[in-house]
Amino acid sequence: MTSFSRSSALSLTAAVSLLAACNDVGRTPVLAPTSPSSLLSGTVTAPGPGRYLVGVAVGQSVPAATLAAAGAVVLDSVPQIGGFEVDAANPAALTSPDVRYVEPSYAIRLDVLQSPALVNGSTDDAAPNITATPSNAAFYANNVQWDMKAMKADYGWANSQGGTGAKVCIVDTGIDDSHQELTGKVVASTSFVPLSPSASLDSNGHGTHVGSTVTGNSVSMASVAPSAKLMAAKVFAETGGTPSLRVAQAITWCADNGAHVINMSLGGITYYPATPATANPSFKLYADAVKYANDLGVVVIASAGNSNLRLPNSAQLVTPAQVPGVIMVGATGPLSKSGHWLVGGTLRTLPLSPPTWNPFDPDEVWFGPDGRAFYSNWGTAVTVFAPGGVGFTPSGYINRIVYDQSTPPVRVQQVAGPNDNVWAACSRYSTFVGSANSGGVPGPGAVCRTSATPRYASLAGTSMAAPHVSGLAALLYGELGASRTTTNRAAVENCIKATDNIGPSTTFGGGRVSVQNALACIRSYIPA
Repeated sequence: MTSFSRSSALSLTAAVSLLAACNDVGRTPVLAPTSPSSLLSGTVTAPGPGRYLVGVAVGQSVPAATLAAAGAVVLDSVPQIGGFEVDAANPAALTSPDVRYVEPSYAIRLDVLQSPALVNGSTDDAAPNITATPSNAAFYANNVQWDMKAMKADYGWANSQGGTGAKVCIVDTGIDDSHQELTGKVVASTSFVPLSPSASLDSNGHGTHVGSTVTGNSVSMASVAPSAKLMAAKVFAETGGTPSLRVAQAITWCADNGAHVINMSLGGITYYPATPATANPSFKLYADAVKYANDLGVVVIASAGNSNLRLPNSAQLVTPAQVPGVIMVGATGPLSKSGHWLVGGTLRTLPLSPPTWNPFDPDEVWFGPDGRAFYSNWGTAVTVFAPGGVGFTPSGYINRIVYDQSTPPVRVQQVAGPNDNVWAACSRYSTFVGSANSGGVPGPGAVCRTSATPRYASLAGTSMAAPHVSGLAALLYGELGASRTTTNRAAVENCIKATDNIGPSTTFGGGRVSVQNALACIRSYIPA
């Protein structure tokens, strides 16, 4: 999940089918974006008080007279949805019969929770166990990937097409497709960041981690939909932010180029009331972009946010997660793994520092359940939850109170470690601390950018939860023959909501996703 940064007009928190005729007949793929204005290049922060988003009818331009009256110039556009970004001295003059909306321009900034230290493993860079099946991938087979176990991903590997034919578009920092988990996986890519034209140059690492959770080569780690493919729409540089119009451009590019699913592990919180009136946004640019994708049969998924907010509420709005047509994803974390509790019927003495977790010790293997991650936004507005990891505070580790499985239950303090987060591929261009695979156990850490071997990172956030759902959507679309239609999209969206009940809807919204339940649901849509 990410956060917004913009002018003082708003106060924003930091945190980001059924088998029928295809809707794409006659469409011409657009494999490169229009060159963005140089004014939007680099590491964008607050766009400034003069920048606004203006919507007109599709195929039209902002009237010249309106621009002149507002003292405005056009900076960039999304022609598919009639959206423009302008720099205006007098934004009140932008309103005219030809203008559908005027709203402030925003910049989105990345934010992710990472383990401050890595544990376990005395040898580094052991030769990976190259497999063809995710269930044999070392991180999963040795119980490191609690996230795949929680959502029953193994049922999908054994009982589905693995997402064959489905394409998931990752709107993010790019994807390092040279990583051993991602070679051959990215079938289309583009960059909307002028000073970073290659989407494979993921110098942040966020997008690589997200993409490899969706699908991968099962070298050392498992993914949700191992037979799916990826598209990379780069909207972030290594640091800084990106204007909201650039994200809308990416959404339309994904839809135009055949994506079945769009993953947006990004977003932010707007607080109300806000002044002036033009700063009270309806996010119509995002709404138009999402509707454009939905109408082409694309499932759109976004992270719910890392602000521990109840949704919905009258004081805050999360975007793009709360835009109509978006599946909003909250995050869960494991409740009972690191530190553990009973050994031979005796309560184990828990350390005050992160434990050295041994996935080969049956007493230390996570067995569930998972619960809401402390940072995740929550409530009835959250469409579904998915594994995202427990995460860490800036000062270190989270101390959580849990109850063990003895009778009567014993209240114990649990100390979270890196293996409570989500492990996935680490971009070789990033500064994340990443671990090499050592027999399936995360080994000593090193900065991925300086490592000669492929590495993996332990991250947490609703950013990590969203791609678990995007991978599930790819599995479901694959079962429908990857035929991209609005009917199939509705079926996939409906079956994503066939969840496991892990708590009240007032906290967990639609529940935590289940691959097994979702596949049973989608089969009811397939003609006999």
